Amino acid sequence: ALRGNLDLVAVRREVEAAAALRDQAARRLNPSVSYDVEQVRSGMRADSVAVSVPVELGGKRAARITVADRASGAANAEVALRAAELRAAAIQFFADALAAQEREQFARDSVALARRALDVATRRVLAGRVSPVEQTRAQVAEAGARIEASQAAAELAAARQRLAALLGEPTPTFGALAGSLDALPEPPSEAQLDARLAQAPALARARAEIAQREALAALARTQRIPTVAVTAGTRTLAETGQRAASLGLALAVPIFDANQGNIREAQVRTEQARQQLEAAALRLRAEALAAWERLAAARREAALVRSEALPGAASALEAAT
Repeated sequence: ALRGNLDLVAVRREVEAAAALRDQAARRLNPSVSYDVEQVRSGMRADSVAVSVPVELGGKRAARITVADRASGAANAEVALRAAELRAAAIQFFADALAAQEREQFARDSVALARRALDVATRRVLAGRVSPVEQTRAQVAEAGARIEASQAAAELAAARQRLAALLGEPTPTFGALAGSLDALPEPPSEAQLDARLAQAPALARARAEIAQREALAALARTQRIPTVAVTAGTRTLAETGQRAASLGLALAVPIFDANQGNIREAQVRTEQARQQLEAAALRLRAEALAAWERLAAARREAALVRSEALPGAASALEAAT
């Protein structure tokens, strides 16, 4: 499933996209070249050529790279989460298909047993031992067994198709599933559960989101410092050929706009990500405890079936046979 599932393959592309954005974030700003023509006075013209190089101050480039790195980390955390969800789904779908496979086998065995019972009832009626009503009941039971077998076969086909789709296959290419439903998993202790919850992929993704938001807040703070444009060039009078060097410096003065709104928005988003981490931790613990209770209850039920229900049913079957 981890190799062939198409959804996971698509999610992994996000990691490649994040790597491309990281490469772009590390690029420096392009210089610009300008050419100007001026009429100095009547009959005279001046040509100017200049190169302007932007200089980023305040660690803008480093902050951009950090944001890209955190985005890459978030993408990897998302892949890990989807892989964990896919693994859980593969286990569940396999168990569902294995159970459907055993139910289908039981249904076919039930049809064979019902036909034997119908044959016995028919002979007893012919011998005058029982009423024809017994034969009718046996016929109804045999028909019911065939209906259940047909339903079990349809459920098995659907379970196999779901499992194949999870593996990235349009149709099942695997044969009969090998496994035992008698091997029941042991519930973890509370300490083991807490340790596994601390490493949960969903929480790792939430932590990666916090790191990304913090990097964005740092980038927003660097935007308060203006980018300086350093310009160097020459100015030539066309008639005399006289040249003059020019050097310039330009920057925006942050009087009205110091990026206050973006900084505040980034801070709020960071706090929001922290709150989402706390909420996810509480939700995951509640879900894990509920799953633990269901597992413990299922084990108790299976133990009762194995120790009491199955022996009695086997004894009744033997006696009836």
